[in-house]
Amino acid sequence: MPTPNIETVPDALHPGGFQVIGGSRIPLIMFGGHVPQHVDPEWHSHATIPKTIIDLLGLPPLGVPRVDTAPSLAQHVDPALSRPVPPAPGSTITQPPPPSPTPPPSAPQPWAGPLGVLLPVLVTLDGSALPAPTDGTVRPAPPKPPKGSVS
Repeated sequence: MPTPNIETVPDALHPGGFQVIGGSRIPLIMFGGHVPQHVDPEWHSHATIPKTIIDLLGLPPLGVPRVDTAPSLAQHVDPALSRPVPPAPGSTITQPPPPSPTPPPSAPQPWAGPLGVLLPVLVTLDGSALPAPTDGTVRPAPPKPPKGSVS
């Protein structure tokens, strides 16, 4: 499944920008007594993690648009769900059998947001703004390793 081209940064080869975010898939495992078994096939960014924490703890918005507008995973926590307490350290654990038949994977819906948007201004720890990079270099061929290097 190709990753949507959400944010871009321009360089000499790509004046219209090249993909900088969303090029890889990073799994997130949520677990706990109130998290049901579920695979969420939808697209999320790293900003989903702090957004979910903010929503679960009832905190005010962070003031960072990337986080404040990110989708949350808080809906996957069910306070009414109750599971047994974890086994004591050193206990023998018997794994349940895998589901049969194996459930098929679910493809994500197409990205609903805009594509090819320039990377936004970054917010630093002190709240100041740092312009997004515009001087990245992407070459048509990878550079050759230095002579004598071990590969």
